Amino acid sequence: MSPAVTAASRERRSLLRQVLVPVALLLLLAAALNGALLSRAGDALDEKQRAAQSQSVASVVKRFRQRQESFAGDYAWWDEFYLAARNGESASWGAENLGPSSFDSWGATATFIFDERGKPLYGWSKDGESQAGHLAADSNITRLRRAALAMPERDGSNATSGFATIDGIPYIIAAAVIVPVDPALRTEPRRPHNVFVALTPMSATYPQLSEDFGIGEIVFSTDATSGKDAVVPLTDIDGRRIGALSWQVPSQLGDFMAGYWPWAIGLMAAIVAALAFLSLRWRGLIHRLVQVSISAKAAEAASSAKSSFIANMSHELRTPLNAIIGFSEIMAGERFGPHSVPKYKEYSADILNSGTHLLSVINDILSLARIEAGKHQVHVAPCPVDSTVREAARMLEGLAAARGIQLVVKRDHLCVEALADATALRQCLINLISNGLKFTPAGGKITLSWSERRLDGTVEITVADTGAGIPADKLPLLGTPFYQVSDNLTANGGGTGLGLSIVRGLVTAMNGTLAIDSVEGEGTSVRIRLPSARWYNAGTRAA
Repeated sequence: MSPAVTAASRERRSLLRQVLVPVALLLLLAAALNGALLSRAGDALDEKQRAAQSQSVASVVKRFRQRQESFAGDYAWWDEFYLAARNGESASWGAENLGPSSFDSWGATATFIFDERGKPLYGWSKDGESQAGHLAADSNITRLRRAALAMPERDGSNATSGFATIDGIPYIIAAAVIVPVDPALRTEPRRPHNVFVALTPMSATYPQLSEDFGIGEIVFSTDATSGKDAVVPLTDIDGRRIGALSWQVPSQLGDFMAGYWPWAIGLMAAIVAALAFLSLRWRGLIHRLVQVSISAKAAEAASSAKSSFIANMSHELRTPLNAIIGFSEIMAGERFGPHSVPKYKEYSADILNSGTHLLSVINDILSLARIEAGKHQVHVAPCPVDSTVREAARMLEGLAAARGIQLVVKRDHLCVEALADATALRQCLINLISNGLKFTPAGGKITLSWSERRLDGTVEITVADTGAGIPADKLPLLGTPFYQVSDNLTANGGGTGLGLSIVRGLVTAMNGTLAIDSVEGEGTSVRIRLPSARWYNAGTRAA
């Protein structure tokens, strides 16, 4: 196998890896990002669901506590209840009207009647007398009783309530001062202020909450709960947290992913299969690209060799050509005496003119070859535009006058400097003026002007003529080596078609741009735009 074939095969494998590896990594990244986004979205949805359920359950729990408070207040605002408590009949009346009756009516599992000093006048618990005595002595009930006595008396429900834990069990405790409805009884002297207290366990609300919101097991805990649980905090009569109700909220992401993953895996498998199929197609494409790349490199190498060959040959041609020009100049000038035949002097002048023209062509070819080979050196520095333009115009003003063409130099600014190579810039201007002289008829005008563009920090030099102009379809081809628009436009002189190519190459080497505008029959305007030395110096000082 030849080295070229081996290199091409290696290049194909490298390109295939460069195509497939990023695509595979992109797919993995997309899958990972998709999973992360789904997880984040699922967490956000679960958090919203937990917050919504917590808010709804907290509202229901609050209404349940207010309902228990309302029941206690309604019971306590009863003349019969007041009279029984005042007359010492609390035990018998409570056994008949409270106790199991209150449990059946609104779920109270323990009810009590206390006098103003906290002595139990009646007590009942669903779990028996011993539990009733135990509950009556609890400090939470004492605090609720005192809170009820401290409330201002008013008509209707005069109750208060709060959450409390007794033996680790959460209760809703409601307390109300027993008040008569009859105004005559309310104005009795030394009216007793007995207090009715009712306890309802929070567990009584669990079935209703589960049914209404479709939640699972509700747990009361005095410890911190998991961040993935819905939570409703409970506070006592003083606003202190006593614990919280918590329950697990089913993850919406889990339900979604159960149906999503089979499709996702199938999609990934389809993408992998498509990628494998494309890799087979890409092999042929990459093979053609490699061939094109090899051909381009070969063409580039051939172009570089051509440029080097032209440069070398130009040097070889200029040496004898300089001798021909020198000798013909001596012969045409008859420096060593007159010719015996006058025709020889004419022939010598023709040889001199032809040699000079040929040297100019060779110099252009050499300049273009050096530019294309990247060997043309430019030394960019602040360059005064005024003097450079005038030097170029002065070198060609004789030719312009001989052809009857007016050469005008306009001056917009006195002191404008561009970052350029003075020699290269002068050469560009000479080429542009020469082109204008070739394409402008007698009586026409070539105008040179320049200005500083402060918006983009550049200097623009314009060479405009009133010549024949260039067709719009030919403008993109200008600057191509050896390209000439047409023969009938060059009546004022010949050319090789290298002038604009050299100008474009030199301007590019000086970090500038070249723009050409033309209207057929009206003339052509060529603009050279170079960096302004003023803004360069200002930037350097600022740096």
